[in-house]
Amino acid sequence: MADKLRFSELCQALLDKGHVKDNRIKDTIEMLCRALDRLSDSEKREMSEETKIFLTLYFRVLDNGSICAPFEADAMCGFFPSDLLRVFDMDETCVKDIIGKGISGFRDCRLLYSERSYADQNDFAQDKPFVLYENSKGFEFLFPAKRFRAKLDIEKKIKELFPDKQPYEPSDDEVESLNEEIVGLQRDDKRGIKLNREQATAVLRAEKGENLFITGGAGTGKTTAVFYLLYKVLEKCCQEKPKKDWNLYLVAPSGKAQDRLRESIQEARGKIRDFDEGDEAVVKEVFDKISKAECSTIHSLLSVDPRKGGFRYDASNQFDAESIFVVDEASMIDIGLFASLLNAIRSRSEGSRIFILGDENQLPSVEAGAVLGDLLSLKKDSTVRLVESKRQKEGSDFTKVAKAVICEKGVEGNDIVLTDNDFKSIWLENEKDFCGKFKECEGERKKAEDEKTSYLNPVFAYDLTSSASDKPKTRSEKEQQAREMLESYYEAFYSPLYPDVKKAKRKKGSDGDGYEVVFNLDEFDGESFSDMFGKLLKLQTNSQILAANKEGFCGVKWLNDEMREIAKGGAAGKNRKGDADDAFIPGNPVIITRNMKNIGLFNGDNGIVVRITCGSGEAKKEMNYFLIRKEVGKEHDSSVVKPDSNRFPSIFRVGNFLLYPLSQIPMDSIELAYAITIHKSQGSGYNNVLMFLPEDKDSPLLNRQILYTGITRTSGNTYMVSSIENFKRAQEKRIDRWTEIEL
Repeated sequence: MADKLRFSELCQALLDKGHVKDNRIKDTIEMLCRALDRLSDSEKREMSEETKIFLTLYFRVLDNGSICAPFEADAMCGFFPSDLLRVFDMDETCVKDIIGKGISGFRDCRLLYSERSYADQNDFAQDKPFVLYENSKGFEFLFPAKRFRAKLDIEKKIKELFPDKQPYEPSDDEVESLNEEIVGLQRDDKRGIKLNREQATAVLRAEKGENLFITGGAGTGKTTAVFYLLYKVLEKCCQEKPKKDWNLYLVAPSGKAQDRLRESIQEARGKIRDFDEGDEAVVKEVFDKISKAECSTIHSLLSVDPRKGGFRYDASNQFDAESIFVVDEASMIDIGLFASLLNAIRSRSEGSRIFILGDENQLPSVEAGAVLGDLLSLKKDSTVRLVESKRQKEGSDFTKVAKAVICEKGVEGNDIVLTDNDFKSIWLENEKDFCGKFKECEGERKKAEDEKTSYLNPVFAYDLTSSASDKPKTRSEKEQQAREMLESYYEAFYSPLYPDVKKAKRKKGSDGDGYEVVFNLDEFDGESFSDMFGKLLKLQTNSQILAANKEGFCGVKWLNDEMREIAKGGAAGKNRKGDADDAFIPGNPVIITRNMKNIGLFNGDNGIVVRITCGSGEAKKEMNYFLIRKEVGKEHDSSVVKPDSNRFPSIFRVGNFLLYPLSQIPMDSIELAYAITIHKSQGSGYNNVLMFLPEDKDSPLLNRQILYTGITRTSGNTYMVSSIENFKRAQEKRIDRWTEIEL
């Protein structure tokens, strides 16, 4: 049957079945065929149908995040969609035969690829589109040449920046002495922060001169460890003679992650007391340097240079040797950007310091690679793992579920499993019981927060597909039940953002019944406005709906459409085309979807819509604004820009809050954010999370990293909507990517 399958038919079937979104793969392969056709007759090689089919599967592997694919029929056979076997009346043996012939045919197209092996991998010139690489174990992989170059660059730079050495293990006395010093730095030394042994180990190893990877789950204190690590490293630098002026760069892969890093550093600095000159001059200088350090995205740090067709800082124009780099959320960095960053940093022998933070169990980068996970497994001697959560109590439902999700079955020492009794206590049979937990658990969480007592971080789940009868639920029944669930969630967490207009106007900023989201410019008062803005955003970020899917039932779009209607009181009507100002109402949570560096907004920035009015009666005017918190340095904490009450201001700041006219934000750059994808939530934290997993048991989004990332977004209450079977499927399926990074 192999002779019946044609390349064009496979491409069309992939498109029809939704395995690809467009003809990009087909177009790329046809472009390669045209390139071969342009060769002279003596060099010409016609690409066979089997080779085109092999390349179709190969590019699908790359689209799934790998930077290479095995050049072997058995492994590649698994990427032929099982539903297409029925379409073409084929079995796996037939597919394997096609791929084997395709690989053989590709070998004949020698002008498309270079050959390299582990022994000569550093001898590389990028003169052909592909590289056929034999790794140290003798297995062959096919790389796009650009990604092979990135692999080589990363391997070379990791060896330079993280040389092999025996890890330093501090004594108990050293850990205790460090904590005594840290407590003495804090404003409240009686209740000061103390580092656990792993955090203290990171600080002391860095002080000894090591570059480090610092990894750990959500809430394990990675940023806290880095804050005090920087203090000790910079203190040592400031005491050097002759004294050098060290540069400090705090970077993250996205604008949102950049802002979170800045906020975490400022929060840690806020707990440190002020210092005078004299005996404390060095300490003051160090903390001033940390406080004023610029946080930026990796792209901004490297600075795009259109004339070079790349970055301003690269292997030929590196940063100064006296530079310290903190790289946060490293699991989100793709292989190309990782290579570009490392190439711009001088070697450890020249004095460069680098500390890379991330959680290997979270989702890998959107683009190609899974670099952090690879490097952590290869550089255990340069890795400090933080395991003690500062957010969740050990033994809670949350910690049990989160640890069970990432527990590798069959690995010695992994005894964290969910029993039938665990599933029975977590999955509630009645929807009303599940929805009743929203207010009940939030009340208990707030009480524990107010009384400063421990909280057990419960996890509850409900299966929308379950039915009391033998007859399965219809789509309309499931939709109705989901709407009822969203109405309960809205009532518990979002209703205060939409004060009931039928009631008497409430006092601005009042708690309980509702919050004012309309502000009169004529009554502008920076201090009170700042206070109300803070309450609004605290309420808005208290909870978040998450979904794995963007489209489809219980996907992000469907959930946001339903929540929009609930917030509008069921009023009909859809978005009008045009500016964002026309599409949203005050109280709507919204998220930025595109980087707009010129106005300081980045993909993932989230805030809330507020309305600013001025005048009264017939002269009354109003405009909607996007309100977002943007941390600034301590010296700007009280800064207030007073708008002109005679006209609507453009972008303006009130303390740590920025307001952007929605009319100035393009519609394709902002979306509703009652629900966001689990991908977009990475690195964020909320007190309450309602998470929807895919209903389709074959969905590629049912995987361990999606599940773990979603669950670990909360420091309070977790609510899942999923069947137990799909939860287990996600738990057992891991996103694995081929990178072949070797050290």
